[in-house]
Amino acid sequence: MSNPPFEEVSSTYLQTQVLVVGGGPAGISAALELEALGISVILIDENAELGGQYFRQRSEYIVRIAGDFRQSGRALVTAIKESDIIILTSSYIFAIDDAGKNFYVFNEANSKVMKVTCDYLIIATGSQELVIPYKGWQIPKCVTPGMASRIFDIDYINPDQSIVIAGSGPFLLSVAAHIVERGVNVKAVIDCHNPSQLRFSTIFAALFPTRVLEFLRYRLILRRHKVPVYANFQISKAEESNLRIQSTFKSTKNTCELTFCTDYLAVAYGFQPTVELQALLDIELDTTGHVRTTKTRLNGMTNKDWVFVIGESVNIQGWRSAQIRGKLAAHKIGSRLSNVSLGKQVQNFKAVVQALYEAAFAKIRISAYQERLPIEFYEDDSLMVCRCESVTYGDIREYFDQPWSTASGLKAESRVGMGTCQGKQCGYALGQACAKFSQSNPENFTNVHMPLRPVPISAIIQLPDKTSLAEH
Repeated sequence: MSNPPFEEVSSTYLQTQVLVVGGGPAGISAALELEALGISVILIDENAELGGQYFRQRSEYIVRIAGDFRQSGRALVTAIKESDIIILTSSYIFAIDDAGKNFYVFNEANSKVMKVTCDYLIIATGSQELVIPYKGWQIPKCVTPGMASRIFDIDYINPDQSIVIAGSGPFLLSVAAHIVERGVNVKAVIDCHNPSQLRFSTIFAALFPTRVLEFLRYRLILRRHKVPVYANFQISKAEESNLRIQSTFKSTKNTCELTFCTDYLAVAYGFQPTVELQALLDIELDTTGHVRTTKTRLNGMTNKDWVFVIGESVNIQGWRSAQIRGKLAAHKIGSRLSNVSLGKQVQNFKAVVQALYEAAFAKIRISAYQERLPIEFYEDDSLMVCRCESVTYGDIREYFDQPWSTASGLKAESRVGMGTCQGKQCGYALGQACAKFSQSNPENFTNVHMPLRPVPISAIIQLPDKTSLAEH
C-alpha cells in the first residue's frame, strides 16, 4: 500500500505520533526510520516534489532526455513514496498551538487547511542560500549558485550560456564543476575569502581523505576547463549591458578590481539554517554567530523534549550528515515509543560515530571558509535592500534619522521585508543595516509572527479563536 496524495485525504484533521516537517534527506530518512519502528508518521513539505535542495529530482520529461539525477536521492524519494507514510506536499505550517501540539497546514495546490496533531515534532526544513544585496541584484539573471544548478543541471536548460559564480563556500566549486561539464561557459569562480590559505585547523583535513579528494576533483575539473578561481574578491555591482550582465568585483585586500560580461551572475555566501518554526515554538536558538541556528544535541533534541531539529536546520554539514541526524532523531523517539531491537541499537551507535565524524569535518570547513565572520556589503543609498517592496538603503537610513523611528514602524512605513519572500532574501542585510542606524540588536528586525507564510484570508478565518494562538 502506498501513501495517499494530499488531495485524497478527505479529513481536515489528522493525528499522528510523529510529524516531520521537511522532505529533504534529513526528513525522509527520519520518516522511513520511524516507520520501520512501527511508528505512525506524517511528512509535510512545501515543495510539489520531495528531495529538498540537494536531492531535488528532474521531471520525468527531463529524465527521458538526460537520464537520472542523483540516483541515491531518487532511491530515497521512491522509498518514501512507496511507504504507508502520509505525505502532504505543496504544504506548509502557517500557524501553531504548541500547548496542544496542533499545527495548521495550508496546501497551495488546493487552498485546503488541515489541522495536524502529534506527540513528537521533527523539524527538517533545511537551509537557504545567504544572499547579500549588491547594486543590480534585482536584475532578472542575477541568481544564486543553487538556482544556477537548478537551471543548467536539473532543469537542463540550454547550456550555451556564460556565468560567473561568486560569494563564499565550497558549494561554489561544486556548482561550477557540475555545470561546466554540462557545457556552460563558467568565466570564473570568485570567493570573498581564501579557503586555500593554510591554517592550523586545515591541516586536519588529511584525516578526511574522501572530502579532500572531492575538493581536488572539483578543482581539477575547473582547471581542465580553464576556469580561473579567485580569492579575496567581493561583488560590488552589476549592470545590464545589451541583455548581458556587466559585473564588478573589488578586492577585499587592496584596490584591484575584476570585471566580467556574462549572461548570468550567481552570488551567495553559503547557507543559513531556517529557524522560523523553531522561533515560533520558543526553541532555544544560538545567536552567537552572524546567522541564527538551533541549539540541539547530536540526535536533534532541543530544550522542548517533544521537538527535534535535524539536518541543515541546525548546521550546514551536507546531505550525508543530514541523513545520519535524521536516523538518530528517529531512534531516540523510537526508544521512547517502542522497544528497539539490539540490531537497531548497534546501528544507532554506528550512526553516532558517523555524525561525530561529519561534525569534525564541518569545523575544518568552517575555519577554511571563515564562515563565522559576518558578511559586509557595499553601502550605497541607491542599493535596493528589499527587492519585493523596492526599499533602498537610503530609505532605511532616512527613516532612522527620525527620533520616533522603531523596528515595527519601519516595516509599517516602508513594508520592508514584508513582500513575497517574507524577508528570506533581504533579512540578513536588513538586520545589519537597521542595527547600525539604530544602535540595537539585528534580531529586533527579524521577529517571527504568525502566519509564518502569506496565506489567504480564507485560511486565517479557519483558525480557532484560542488564547494560545493569539499570544504568539
